[in-house]
Amino acid sequence: MLVHLKEIYLFCMDWNYQDREVIKFLLENSKVLERFSFHTCEIIGDEEVMQDEILNFPRASPICEIEFFDYDCKEKLRSEFHEYR
Repeated sequence: MLVHLKEIYLFCMDWNYQDREVIKFLLENSKVLERFSFHTCEIIGDEEVMQDEILNFPRASPICEIEFFDYDCKEKLRSEFHEYR
């Protein structure tokens, strides 16, 4: 699956240990990933620290763009997702 995965949308991230490990795994193993978008549902503290940590995770795809959204962008991402279906 990760060989063909081009886009990832993650919603309602709490930024706990499990979330970090899933994000790290996906970035390290998705070789053709073009777009990685996610947002948090609740205030998780220092978002800049979280974003810096994600941006420093190793990536298998050299062209992957990482996008960060706040809760207000959830509907926009959902509508984009449904256009691809």
